[in-house]
Amino acid sequence: MDNSNNISGSRLQFIKDLAHSRPAMIFSALILTVVAVILMVNSSREDVSASADGSNTPQPIMLLTNDPFDDSGLSAQAALVTDLYNGKIYLEKNKDVPLPLASLAKLMTALVALETLPGEEVITITASAISNEGDSGLRMGEKWNLRELVRFFLVTSSNDAAAAVSTGVNQAFPFVKNETGEESGDEQDYFVTLMNAEARQIGLVSAIFHNSTGLDLDDREAGAYGSASDVSAMVRELFFRHPDVFSATSQTEEKLSSFSTVYEARNTNRILAQIPNVSASKTGFTDLAGGNLAVIFDSSFGRPISIVVLGSTQEDRFNDIQKISDAVMRSLRIESYNQRIISNGQNK
Repeated sequence: MDNSNNISGSRLQFIKDLAHSRPAMIFSALILTVVAVILMVNSSREDVSASADGSNTPQPIMLLTNDPFDDSGLSAQAALVTDLYNGKIYLEKNKDVPLPLASLAKLMTALVALETLPGEEVITITASAISNEGDSGLRMGEKWNLRELVRFFLVTSSNDAAAAVSTGVNQAFPFVKNETGEESGDEQDYFVTLMNAEARQIGLVSAIFHNSTGLDLDDREAGAYGSASDVSAMVRELFFRHPDVFSATSQTEEKLSSFSTVYEARNTNRILAQIPNVSASKTGFTDLAGGNLAVIFDSSFGRPISIVVLGSTQEDRFNDIQKISDAVMRSLRIESYNQRIISNGQNK
């Protein structure tokens, strides 16, 4: 009986204790709930913060988009800037408009001569070659290796040398017919026919040649016409087919020799030293053409870039080329930067 009363008393005490402790448990539960909510809120804030600073969520790749060619301010009537490896055009202005070429015609003279005769062919300076200009000190009867004489007229823009080369080719083919189908009476007729045939062969759309020098025929008609696209194509062909010859034009001065005389050949492009890594160049100027200039330079990104300006002034053609070459370098740096950013973004 006493044991039964003791058990009943213990149960009663347990129930009383439980009743007294229930408010504390409820309070503790509330405290735990509040703490849990606070932790969840903080976690959510951290996720939002992480998203905002891009540490967890991918952010849009920010690329440079400014065009360095926007404010080139060229004086030239036409211009074209091309990657010679992949054909990418960086700048174009009236690129397909035919204009007088002046001495840029000598690019075709060089190409035709080197494709028609062996480079070791002996060319003799004739009286007719030096009768019009007599501009570079060449002497009648002087003998040259063809390849060396082509280098000479590309570097110095010598009209005498270009005329001598075209005459030499004609003399090697004395019984050919001219463009009208008649036997050639003019020593330059056949050569000019070859120039125009080669122009069609390499896809020059608007180029037409009347002589091998590019000299104006009179005060209304130029010796040669072509577009910036045509000149760019001639530059490309000569650069890839005959780099050993065209590369002579990358120097401010070259020692070039006939069989009897060494000449200090001074380049007509006076800004060679101001353009980085020039591989080749050719100037041109007449009253009808104004100032023309074509340059190839290595951009240091492993790609040769050609720049052609037509119809500028005698002075501004050099300024135009400098502006464009600076813009090309900025453009290539932007392109390289963007490629790195894209590559880094893809690797994350």
